[in-house]
Amino acid sequence: MGCCSHDGDAYHDLQEMEHTNKYPAPGLQKKRVCRDLLCLVFFAVFWVGMIIVAIFGFAQGDPDRLIYGDDYQGNVCGRDNTLYPVIVDGLAKGGFEARDHTDQDLQYFILPYSIGTTNIAETARICVNECPPETIVDPARINGKLVCTYEVLNSSKIAAIGTECFFPYASSPLFNRCVPDVLDDAGSFALEELNAKPLAEEAIAAIYAGQLAIGLSLLGAFVLGFLWLIVMRFFAGITIWFTVWAAILTLLSLALIMYLTADELEASYDARSASERYELDRTNFLGLRYISYGVAIIGIVCFLIALLNGRNIQLTITLCEEASKVMVDLPFLIPFPLVPFAMIAVLFMYFVLVFFYLATAGVPEYSDAGVYMGLDYDWTLQGMAVYHLFGFLWTANLILAILQTTVAGSVADWYFSYQGKKLKPATIMRAFFRTIFYNLGSLAVGSFLLALVELIRIILAYVHEKIKGKSQALACLVKCLSCCMACFQRFIEFLNKHAYIMIAIYGYNFCTSARRGFGVIVSNPIQLATIHGITEFCMFLGKLWITSLTTGGAFLYLRASSEARLWFLPLIIIAIASFLIASCFMLIYDMTVSALLFCFLEDSQRNKSEDRHMSKSLEAFVSDSGGISCCCCC
Repeated sequence: MGCCSHDGDAYHDLQEMEHTNKYPAPGLQKKRVCRDLLCLVFFAVFWVGMIIVAIFGFAQGDPDRLIYGDDYQGNVCGRDNTLYPVIVDGLAKGGFEARDHTDQDLQYFILPYSIGTTNIAETARICVNECPPETIVDPARINGKLVCTYEVLNSSKIAAIGTECFFPYASSPLFNRCVPDVLDDAGSFALEELNAKPLAEEAIAAIYAGQLAIGLSLLGAFVLGFLWLIVMRFFAGITIWFTVWAAILTLLSLALIMYLTADELEASYDARSASERYELDRTNFLGLRYISYGVAIIGIVCFLIALLNGRNIQLTITLCEEASKVMVDLPFLIPFPLVPFAMIAVLFMYFVLVFFYLATAGVPEYSDAGVYMGLDYDWTLQGMAVYHLFGFLWTANLILAILQTTVAGSVADWYFSYQGKKLKPATIMRAFFRTIFYNLGSLAVGSFLLALVELIRIILAYVHEKIKGKSQALACLVKCLSCCMACFQRFIEFLNKHAYIMIAIYGYNFCTSARRGFGVIVSNPIQLATIHGITEFCMFLGKLWITSLTTGGAFLYLRASSEARLWFLPLIIIAIASFLIASCFMLIYDMTVSALLFCFLEDSQRNKSEDRHMSKSLEAFVSDSGGISCCCCC
């Protein structure tokens, strides 16, 4: 892939000499050749594998099992199961027959009594054509309304209550499941089954109930990020200070509201009798309370950092004002995040769709008695899932790398055109096509490294969840490894960003660009580390402000909604997605600032003062930044 390793200062000096001879004057090099073609070919071959995995998933997957649910015999609701040989053969072991549930498209969980020798919490579900409209616990009122297993033909069979037939509880259809209505004392029997339901099913219902809040919140994050860029273009100083303190106040206010709401929910939960308590309500207020603690800690830490870095933030404003000059001359940099945002959105939908099929591509397992035991996932299927996940991470990071390199190339073109005075038209499009046609292989190398580290972190998190509570020593070791990988990921991200800037300016391969970029960092450690730290901190607060606003708005909506029950899960999804959307917009300013600094360093090191391209304000800023105090810890 063009990566080589050499030792010694002599080689470094030789590389610098070759660089100077090849590019006697710093500036954007527009005559280029394709780099790292081997990695680009490998990426294309990898995507062929991704397509094969998708075809396998579409051929073998059974998403109806997740969409409509299944019964205790493994029949899928809402379809004719006699047409599926795996189900037919599995049920035949116990003398059962596959069932036609075309008209029974709703999954209903019955009460927790034993059926044979199988755990009822996993198997006590049947397919029905409508959800019971009322709760009945009085045998005199049954009149054919008992909920019975398929083997019972008479739904008024009082003698079978508790073994084969059960009292119904009032419920309504939601996401093809019968979700319980608000239960009174008469419906307390149903609570045992509801509390025994897997959390994953409750999570699906919670996400479905909060889908409007999730959609509106993500749209709000998108609008806020776009407006933030527009306002920064004209009022950088005011916007930075407003963002810093607005983010802190919003975080602390949101933490307080969540904490008080959690107290109210806990008081309501404790006021009920034990037979009326819904375990999910307890999970909800505990989740909200823990989230409020985390949000409060983040707000307090940000407040202290902002308090100790007033002068540093002021210097960051100066640098952002320089970046705003770029935005004025290159106004299409503001809507440019729409392109990678749309690409990542399409990629994410593809990833979820294929993963949805892979998750249901397992083979249904039946006991010798014909009882459905669940889906069996062999190592091949698990490997496909990991392969598909890595492909998503690699491609998503490649899209972001294209965004970063395009922005850096546009900024470099602007800078070395004497601050835009000799700038040619279509600067952004030319930078984009240079990146695609000449440097895509180099970006594939950097995104591969980052995706590999992210995959390792995901695997470590999965392993930690599996062994937590079983071996404290091993869980602690895995947690330490995860922390080390998190630090390493930050280093790779930092190195990649500056390698992409070198690629954008000179068109080197990835390894040469990473080496030269790292050399610039080492040559100017105090200036770059401090400027990077305070800029990252301000951008981070901008992300937090957008995230806290959208999450807070969703929280108020869910609080007033009667349908929502498991609030904290949609809130976590909204917070993560809003933060990612905000990051796409903040990445523009962050990359603009970093590219400006690298252009300045190349300019100042290799040009005489009278030949330099920098503005007086930028030169004064970088000179002053050498004496910045090191209070910033980002």
